[in-house]
Amino acid sequence: MPLTLDFRRGSGLSGRMLPPNAGVWLNDGTPVPLSQVQRQTECRRGAVFICGYNSPERGAVQSYRLIEESLRRRNIIYDFIVWVHWPTSIAPTYHLAELKVYWDGLLPGISWWQGVGNRLRNQLRELEFESLDVFAHSLGCGVILDALREGSVRRIRHLFLAAPAVESTSLSTPRGRFAPSVQSINGQCVIFSSPNDPVLAHWYLRAKLFTRTALGHSGPMGQTPANVIHVSMPQVKCHGGHRHNGLYYAVIAGVVNTQKSPRFP
Repeated sequence: MPLTLDFRRGSGLSGRMLPPNAGVWLNDGTPVPLSQVQRQTECRRGAVFICGYNSPERGAVQSYRLIEESLRRRNIIYDFIVWVHWPTSIAPTYHLAELKVYWDGLLPGISWWQGVGNRLRNQLRELEFESLDVFAHSLGCGVILDALREGSVRRIRHLFLAAPAVESTSLSTPRGRFAPSVQSINGQCVIFSSPNDPVLAHWYLRAKLFTRTALGHSGPMGQTPANVIHVSMPQVKCHGGHRHNGLYYAVIAGVVNTQKSPRFP
């Protein structure tokens, strides 16, 4: 069974009192240090799943399982899987949700001021896999990109970012906020976008006061690192529709099963 890295436990609403070294949680709620789990498991290739903003846990888990099962049918099997849950529903507005993700700490050393990206970074440093693939959706893409920003997390192989709710210029070189994150991984960063995604086409644009477009809507703007692959899927017309589309899994299989950088429309 997958293990759950849960940043909401211990505080009721926000998970803010969870210490940065809390480890992972078994399905029965038992905390287990990552080092102990890895001693008992042959962890050569792992996968991390990260949900987006305002995602109920039950819905997120259903999505994780759908993706994992669809990958298995394409013979993509991981030794170890971690589900990341973060306090996605405590922020009444998208702006506050972004603050929760990216906040790096007003007071150093006080864990409850740490943003989700920063806290995930601390956990990923402990993982001793041979390689990790990350599957993220919407603002969850911001979580992993922020976690990788310092370049201190090793062994990340591929990033698969579906409908990323981050700015379309964030991967542009040399000054894009998350360009260093993408450059720090060992494999490909695949962006799945759709110009017909209603959440990114309307609500994200309004949240940004019509001055910024989303990476998951328009795709990357400007020059990006060489390992970025952009897959436009105009047939996807809902925010979570990628996981129900065969092209999404075909692209993932093409990336995972080849050593070269495949080209996709």
